[in-house]
Amino acid sequence: MKIVICDDNQAVCKELKSYIHNNFNFDTTCCTNTKDLLDIVKTQHSEIKAIILDIVLENNSNGIEIAANIHKQYSDIKIIFITGYDDIYYKNIFSYFQPFGFLSKPIQYNTLHFFSF
Repeated sequence: MKIVICDDNQAVCKELKSYIHNNFNFDTTCCTNTKDLLDIVKTQHSEIKAIILDIVLENNSNGIEIAANIHKQYSDIKIIFITGYDDIYYKNIFSYFQPFGFLSKPIQYNTLHFFSF
């Protein structure tokens, strides 16, 4: 099982990857931009169980729209959003689709244990 983390903050990616690998023993891939994320999903979608995706990415890319497009093609991939702007985005997210979950920044890693990947 593979989990893909996409956050333009490389430190967040590395910390999440390490935590997930050490606590869940999942194959975890990190990327810091949407192009790499979409390439990974396109080539490895059958292996990906979940994507942990920042809502606001480089150049103000909209993680919600990117996730909605991925979800349309690969509805079996679970989407978990990371954001430091919880209240601003919750309403917008649910107008696109229902994500698997949310992680608020700064990340409380113990909340990952509540997700049943």
